[in-house]
Amino acid sequence: VVGITGMLLLTRLQADTDLPYVWVAMFITGLGLGPITSILTAVIQSTSPPETMGVATSSLTTFRQLGASIWLAIGGAYFTSVFDDRLPGELRAAGVPDELATGLSGSGAISSDESTVVGDLGAVILAAVPGEARAIVEPYVGAIVEGMHGAVSVASGNVFWIGIGAVTAAFVVLLPLHEVPLPKRERTRTADETVETEAVGERLSVEPT
Repeated sequence: VVGITGMLLLTRLQADTDLPYVWVAMFITGLGLGPITSILTAVIQSTSPPETMGVATSSLTTFRQLGASIWLAIGGAYFTSVFDDRLPGELRAAGVPDELATGLSGSGAISSDESTVVGDLGAVILAAVPGEARAIVEPYVGAIVEGMHGAVSVASGNVFWIGIGAVTAAFVVLLPLHEVPLPKRERTRTADETVETEAVGERLSVEPT
């Protein structure tokens, strides 16, 4: 529930969202989802017989990686779809002329791949534009970058709806499971404790009654 609350906050991301809001939302999300990894491992190891504990733990790791790969592919495809859908509108809202916004979106000069660029995004965009069109695009580079930031923010926020759906489904599946108390294990004595116990026993055996 805590993790879902954090992801709900992240679905409201916009290009002008304040950083403290993002930090708080990410902290709440991590606070809710972070302990799941260690808790599930502890549950599997505590409820599995010793002879199958290794198989159970490795199966957990395998399915965890498989699920992460599948959801990463789904999330990436959804992010790209939302980005491509929102980009023309965000470019127009940033001040890019309609014809140029439509041309940049449909030509492939701007894609979601540019969202991972570190450094001068404007220079990367200009480099992807054909030479004869750079004189037309260059005056609007700042607005294009602003529009891309808006599209990336909206697409990122929408991706968290997938996470909310996945966590909700996992919660529904795990809710009917009955609680299994952790087995109690006797603490193993250290070598020093064993020696001390034997010494006390010897003293007691030689003392007169």
